[in-house]
Amino acid sequence: MTRLQIIFIETRKLVLLVLMFGLTACVSTPPPTPLSSSSVSKADRLISSSSLRNPDTTPINQVDQRTLRVKNKLINSMQIVCMRDGGRSDRKCAKGFEFSINEDDAFNAYAHGANNITINSGLIRRTVTDEELAFVLAHEAGHHIANHLNEDKLNSAVGGTIGGILMGALTVGIMSAMGVECDYTEDCSWVEDIAEASVDSGIEMGNAFAVARYSREQELEADRIAADILNQGNMDTAKVTPLIAYMGKLGTTGRFSEFGDSHPSGVERLAAFLDYNGNSQGYIQREDQSVAQK
Repeated sequence: MTRLQIIFIETRKLVLLVLMFGLTACVSTPPPTPLSSSSVSKADRLISSSSLRNPDTTPINQVDQRTLRVKNKLINSMQIVCMRDGGRSDRKCAKGFEFSINEDDAFNAYAHGANNITINSGLIRRTVTDEELAFVLAHEAGHHIANHLNEDKLNSAVGGTIGGILMGALTVGIMSAMGVECDYTEDCSWVEDIAEASVDSGIEMGNAFAVARYSREQELEADRIAADILNQGNMDTAKVTPLIAYMGKLGTTGRFSEFGDSHPSGVERLAAFLDYNGNSQGYIQREDQSVAQK
């Protein structure tokens, strides 16, 4: 490898770093949810005092029965909140949500497909009350209601396109500035390989960064929708607080999320939940639909 190639490769690494910060300005993001200092302090205390949970030994058939019972309590509430949110068609809201259980001890649940939700048995076995399990089901439904999955696809495509274009343009610019030239008398395949790798890196970084910047607010929005669903079904959201504190214990150690994080910190999430549930009887405010609080 020639000295020029080495210099160029090292320069490319610096460009990737610059690109990551540049995408911050190029990819739009919802404004962060403001948090009260009292809720932040309370959330910090609750997470610090929260105990880790081990999954119980409930047989899987009883796990299924409990989940079905809790889901049935939420069906009407989910449809009401879905219909009023404005981000979904009446037909999709009326379809309802399909829940499935994955027999896995990992603490995880996720929304996917068209109104599909999968919950690990290990998560269900760690929920203490019906309200905690209801919140998990409603949170994942909230991702569908707020159209987060389609938002992620769009943001990923936009971020990848911007990242690829920027990285490609920067690579060409650096090559030109460094006097890299090719003619038919020499092997310039390394230049083509670096240019292609640079564009691919830009696309990959743009994809990941665009989705990460949105997903923090999406998680908080799904929590707000879940609180609305529970309130609509006359379930006590205060009984959900220990679960979110436990989840905060499992997550990041810092008080606040950092640059590039895909999820809010445990303190941010619990504080936002506490703030919202101080006045959680109101409709969710979205950019495309501003509804007055009750």
